[in-house]
Amino acid sequence: MLGKVLLRALVVGGGGLGLALAATLAAGGRPFAPGGPAALALFALLITGYSLFWFALAVAVNAWGHSSSANALGLVAAWLALVVVVPGLGSVAVDALVPSPSRVELVNLTRDAARDASARATAIEGDHGKEASADKSVQAALRQADLEQRVRPVLREFEERRAAQQRWVDRLRFMSPALLMSEGVTEVAGSGVVRHQHFTAQVDAFHQEHARFFRERIEARATIGATDYPTMPVFRFEELPASVLITRVGASVVALFALAALLTALAAVGLRKNLSRGLR
Repeated sequence: MLGKVLLRALVVGGGGLGLALAATLAAGGRPFAPGGPAALALFALLITGYSLFWFALAVAVNAWGHSSSANALGLVAAWLALVVVVPGLGSVAVDALVPSPSRVELVNLTRDAARDASARATAIEGDHGKEASADKSVQAALRQADLEQRVRPVLREFEERRAAQQRWVDRLRFMSPALLMSEGVTEVAGSGVVRHQHFTAQVDAFHQEHARFFRERIEARATIGATDYPTMPVFRFEELPASVLITRVGASVVALFALAALLTALAAVGLRKNLSRGLR
């Protein structure tokens, strides 16, 4: 039985790794670019650990000598519980513990701010003289800064709630191998919440620097010439350190292999009992 299981695990795991690499290359991915080998290795470990978990579970269920129908029913029940029920309950628990931020409130406040800005811009139009235009520019810049300050607390609360939700997801993912796999793959793909927060923080910092650059010149009534272009802020995204990805995904990998090892130990106990009964 162990020989059959190992052979099938090799076929399924090896096939999954091969198809994953082929799909990555076909989609235009660069697995060998800087940071790519580490991400690819973590992805391979995730697939291996996830495959080993299910094979170890199958061995553990079959090792206790029950009927084939009972084993099949037990495996189906385990799959439903770990892949469907537990992730669903986890999502409900996260929403209950940390309610999702109101996107409607954010949209409405942003819309009101934009409407207010438009109304005030219309109110200060009329005189197109040089001095009047300069005053209007200063007023418009100050008004825009004021509107940004109004929206900022809502945006901050929105991001804080998302971060709190992610902290709970990080804790609850250990309840299910499916959650461990899903969160790990999302992180490896670069579309995880932590990387997104890292990106938005840099965008926000650039926005502040960019706005300050022009606001200072507007308030000083200075014109912008060719010599100012080299000094304009330029956005440059700084990737998350590789250690963050390794730490976050590594926790999922270790948990998957630990669960597989635990199930293997349970299977060994069951096999020993069956063997001892057979020898009697």
